[in-house]
Amino acid sequence: MPTETPSTTPPDRESRAGDPVRERLREQRDLALSERDAALRRLAEIEASAGYRLLALFWKLMRRLAPPGSWRGRLYRRLRGARPAASTPESFERGGNDDSVANDPWPELYAIEEQVTATHLPAVAILSTVWLLESEGQRPTQLALELARRGLPVAFCYWRWWPHEWAVQDRIDAGIVQLPIDLVLAHPERLVRAFSGHRQRIAIVAFPHPDFFELVAALHAAGWIVVYDVLDDWEEFHRVGQAVWYDEPFERHLLTGADAVFTVNDVLAERVRELGRDAVAVVGNGFRPGLEEVFSPRPLARGEVTAGYFGYLAGAWFDWALLAAAARKRPDWRFYLIGYGGAPEEITLPENVVLLGKQPQHALAAYAANWDVALVPFKPERLAAGADPIKTYEYLAMGLPVVVTGVYPPPGSEAFVTRTEGVDGFLAAIAHAARHQGADAKAARQRFAAGCTWAHRADALLDAIDRGEQRVAEKRALMRVER
Repeated sequence: MPTETPSTTPPDRESRAGDPVRERLREQRDLALSERDAALRRLAEIEASAGYRLLALFWKLMRRLAPPGSWRGRLYRRLRGARPAASTPESFERGGNDDSVANDPWPELYAIEEQVTATHLPAVAILSTVWLLESEGQRPTQLALELARRGLPVAFCYWRWWPHEWAVQDRIDAGIVQLPIDLVLAHPERLVRAFSGHRQRIAIVAFPHPDFFELVAALHAAGWIVVYDVLDDWEEFHRVGQAVWYDEPFERHLLTGADAVFTVNDVLAERVRELGRDAVAVVGNGFRPGLEEVFSPRPLARGEVTAGYFGYLAGAWFDWALLAAAARKRPDWRFYLIGYGGAPEEITLPENVVLLGKQPQHALAAYAANWDVALVPFKPERLAAGADPIKTYEYLAMGLPVVVTGVYPPPGSEAFVTRTEGVDGFLAAIAHAARHQGADAKAARQRFAAGCTWAHRADALLDAIDRGEQRVAEKRALMRVER
């Protein structure tokens, strides 16, 4: 695939991308947004709980029996001894500002169409569960940024929790417009018609939401190459309450109809085949170069062995029981955890497990420089087996040996990533990895990671599409599109 930047690239794009002050400010903003998203995820979990549903049902009944402003409502408040509420959800809805017009992103989409004249390059639309936050490191975000660096225009369609939330359109100069998915679903024809002058248009669907049915059908009919990028075992996420929208019949429909299907590991590829899709290719996750650099030391107290983890500390897959048991058996070791979340109430963490909270992405390498071994302690269940943790590649880029449970080492990394199970096996693997240090071993790990950048992953995806693999050539023939 051609990777040159077209002549229409704004002259200051490269300088802006390399501005350290601009990048740090963006990372601080991304950190604030990710903290908000974590709070919203927690709110969604609470709202999905049985207790919340019962309480909501109670108040719904109370609003019917004693509506606000009625004599029953006044009597109820008098009996409760409560003052009238200063505000209610209904009052916020009535008094809220409708900023949908002010934040209308469609003009930005049309502007990008006009500014990009290199129509020999593909145009790309990505349907993502996450926002375009570079500091979060998620695959849809990193692919969007990498494709835009090559001059491909990108419509990044993000999931949002509330209709008043809008992404900051700070990537227009880079060729990326950010569109809320609900807005795209309300006006699918606008995305479908976009970039019609390009030789090829690629739609990457990163999660199988059943509301995409009509949109995907319209993209197919308009000649878009529809790619389903399978990032997780969504059925398992549904089972643990993380993807309540999941519908297996729709995922089967998406799989069987897609022009190309990619998965992040062999476990998911096998599941795709079980769901009825024979043609599938594995393209693993990657890492962003520069993340391994230490900009400012962050010293930590060390133990006889010092191990660490960074990432989301979700109880659905993080094995808190394993880590706590391991720490109790090795009180002279220290375990550092960076990320959102904490141990469940039923798990008591020993003092040698230290929670550092969420940290900026540019500081992760400085913290990890104190570790002898990096960890991915996930539960040995199907949910983890379908994951290809980005942190594994980031650990290796930092030169660290890695010990994992639940997940599998990326192909070719078996000499650097040890998969184990059980507390004793976990401890033995950490001790073995801590003993095998040295400049040569560190360099070998970093050489492996250097071949797993997002640029390599974008090459794999684009090259497969360019060669017409799976059903892409058939789509081109049906739509009479020249390669």
